[in-house]
Amino acid sequence: MSNPNGPIEDRSVLPKYYQLKSILRDRIAHLQAGDPVPSESELCQAFDVSRTTVRKALSDLAQEGLVYTIQGKGTFVVGHKKRNSWVAQTGGLFADMTEQGFNVTMKVLELGIILAEDNILNELKLTAGERVIRLVRLRFVDDKPFDICTNYLPARRYPQLEKEDFSCQSLYSILRSRYQVKFASGVRTIEADACTAEEARLLQIRTHSPILVMRSTMFDDQDQAIEYGIVHQRSDLVQIVINVIPH
Repeated sequence: MSNPNGPIEDRSVLPKYYQLKSILRDRIAHLQAGDPVPSESELCQAFDVSRTTVRKALSDLAQEGLVYTIQGKGTFVVGHKKRNSWVAQTGGLFADMTEQGFNVTMKVLELGIILAEDNILNELKLTAGERVIRLVRLRFVDDKPFDICTNYLPARRYPQLEKEDFSCQSLYSILRSRYQVKFASGVRTIEADACTAEEARLLQIRTHSPILVMRSTMFDDQDQAIEYGIVHQRSDLVQIVINVIPH
C-alpha cells in the first residue's frame, strides 16, 4: 500500500497509532462501504510500525464507527448509514434504571484529559487543539455487566471534573448540580454490531455476540454541546423504548 499522507514521524508529539489512524481515516473517506482495509501485516510494512500500533489505530477507528472486523476475513469500511429520527427522553442510564427499581453500579476503566480527535471536535463543536475529558466506565445493572460507556466532555467547560469519583456518581447529576448544566436536546443513533474480544471479556459474553452501539450528543438550552457519548450495550439485556410524538 502506498503512503500518500507521508511517513509516520518518530519525533512527533503525536503517538504513532494516532498518526496512523489519521492517515487511515483520510483514506477511508474515499472508499465505499464494504471496501477492505489493508491487513495488519500490510500496514506494518507500509508504515514501518508495530502490530500493536496498527491494532490500536484500527480499534479506535472501529469505535468511531468507521470500520468493522470479521474474524478470519479482515477489516472493512462501514460507509454511511441512514438515520431514523426518534424522540426519546432520558436522564441517563443511572436515572432510567434506578427509577425502575434496578441497582446500578459502575467501574471506571479510564478517566483523563486528552487531545480531541477530529470526530470528537465535530460532535462537540470544538476547535482544533482543544482538549476533552474522556471517561470510560463499565456499568452494571443488578450486578450484571450491562454496557461500556465512553463519554467525551469539553475540558475547558468542566474544570476539575476529571477528579470526580464516577464509580458511585451519575455523570449527568454531577453536570447538573456542580456545573449548572441544563439539558435541552440531543441527537442519538442506534445500530447493531458484533462485540470485540475485549468488549466480550468486559461484558461477560461471547466474542462477536450482537450488541447495540449508541452514539449521542447532548445540548444545553444555549445549543452548546454538553457531551458526546458512545455506549456498547448488551442486546440480550435491553429493549429500546421510543416515545412517538405525532405532528
